[in-house]
Amino acid sequence: MGRPLLGDKPLTGAEKVRRYREKRRGIVEPTPQSSEPSAEELLKQARREILELRQANDRLRAEAGLVARKTLEDVPAAAPAPSQDALAPAPMAEEVEGGESPPTNIWGAVLRAERLRKAGKPL
Repeated sequence: MGRPLLGDKPLTGAEKVRRYREKRRGIVEPTPQSSEPSAEELLKQARREILELRQANDRLRAEAGLVARKTLEDVPAAAPAPSQDALAPAPMAEEVEGGESPPTNIWGAVLRAERLRKAGKPL
């Protein structure tokens, strides 16, 4: 008696008992194999089908006189990505000295804490 493969339904209690008794009597059936193809096989098959469809599409485009589908080699390289320094947010302008209300953003809170620390006041 083997273990059921992935994709098979789990055995019921009655089925387990029946298999156990048959095994004890010497009647051994092989565990049914999963009739479904594995995920790897399905992926390979899908990739083959996609490749065949692309080739057929390119052939039909060529027959119609259209430009073939662009590949990665045909597309020019994109502009270089900006550096991390350019992506960093600029610090916010210091808040106006007046209302002393709590700041609404992190930069305002940092600047307020630095200003109070320099003035010797508690946060």
